[in-house]
Amino acid sequence: MIFPSNIQDDAIAVRQMPSKWCSEGWLRRFLVGAMACMAVVLFAGCLSSSSNGDSGTGTQPPPPDEDGDGDGGTGLPPDGQIHINVTSPYDFGDVVLGQSSSVTVSIHNRVGEQIVLNPLDITGATDVFSSTGLSQQTVPENQFATFTISFNPQSEGDFQAVFAITVQSPDGPDDINLTVLGSGFEPELGEIGLDVSDPLRIIPAEIGVNTTRTITLTNIGNETLRLPENAITIAGDGGVFTVTQPGNLVLAPGQSTTFTVTVNPPATQTYEAIVTVNADPPSQPRSFQVIARGQIMLSLLDEAGRDYFSPDYGEFDFGVVLPPGVATRSQEFLIRNTGQNAIQLTGAPLFQLHGTGVDFFRIGGVADFLEQFPGGLIPGGATGRIRIIFSPEILNQVTADFRVPVSVAGVDEDMETVLIGNIPPDRMVVYGGGYIIEAGSTQPRRRDHTDFGDAELRTEETIT
Repeated sequence: MIFPSNIQDDAIAVRQMPSKWCSEGWLRRFLVGAMACMAVVLFAGCLSSSSNGDSGTGTQPPPPDEDGDGDGGTGLPPDGQIHINVTSPYDFGDVVLGQSSSVTVSIHNRVGEQIVLNPLDITGATDVFSSTGLSQQTVPENQFATFTISFNPQSEGDFQAVFAITVQSPDGPDDINLTVLGSGFEPELGEIGLDVSDPLRIIPAEIGVNTTRTITLTNIGNETLRLPENAITIAGDGGVFTVTQPGNLVLAPGQSTTFTVTVNPPATQTYEAIVTVNADPPSQPRSFQVIARGQIMLSLLDEAGRDYFSPDYGEFDFGVVLPPGVATRSQEFLIRNTGQNAIQLTGAPLFQLHGTGVDFFRIGGVADFLEQFPGGLIPGGATGRIRIIFSPEILNQVTADFRVPVSVAGVDEDMETVLIGNIPPDRMVVYGGGYIIEAGSTQPRRRDHTDFGDAELRTEETIT
């Protein structure tokens, strides 16, 4: 301050020049100094007076300690303490299943010396609570250590865990226990609905031709369903199946869109894949299996429309034809190309018989067939006719393989079925012309009585 400074200067002057203390100049200087001192005091009083006006008291109180942690409202922990920025228990609240919520925990060292933090020890629901960022470390005075606690529920319900930290300080070891809480819940959301069976069967699927199925996707949930850009994915036989994406990727409840699944089989075999419809969280994806079987689309149809080239009807039974060496049975079949590609019959002859019973079957109508389809080339959608005649020489069961070699879309295949005749019956059968055959027998005999019991009357055979 000026006044003490002047006092000190004058004292130095007095010691150096004592003869001036009684002089007139000294008195004048003293009076001037006294007046200056009074002015300083008065000025300070005015400042004090003005600060005691409407703006508060002369000594400002500390900020209020609203959280009661003893830091005087400064945000700093009091000296001699370790401070954590979150309270225990810490509640994450409600978190949607499959999503995560995190909190950053800060430890402030105000002990006055460095401390050592040991790794976290977690007890409780350790499958949904986890931490990152805290290992054994030294924290200097007035410095911080931070780590993160995350909550990631996978099922509905309430969860709790305790994170324990051992602190080595000058006063000895101590534990900090932080309890965390959280609840997992399934919210109202958009949900994928598909008008498709699982598995989706594309059977048959023509070789070398795209066979497509259109799937309707509907939001059957109660909130908006959002689909990613590539919502439809497929995994399985690569290159055989393809998918298209929905035209609409945002569906209100009840709203629908479509996508397609296409198969183009290169061979006569079965192919499988998994189609997945993906959705933005929290909506869940949905998958289904698709099965396709490549097939040459040539059919051998009887009068009832049964296809004997298909796996469903692998054989044709002519029944029992009596008497052997006399009676015959003729069956007309349609040869139909049900596909788009033309089918080339490549056999020589076109229609073939193989096996032990070939002497009892013959094929008719071939000349008419070749007149309709020169060279044996059947266009897509076309139908021709042939006949197969069964003429048994013996009553015993006979079989033969009926085979048609074909080529389509670069694939060669034998279309075939089995022809069967004269299978011994499991009960008495009565035929025209007075012949009967009893259950378990392989030989017919003449009917010599009229009591047929539960016999079945058969009239379709022609006895010549």
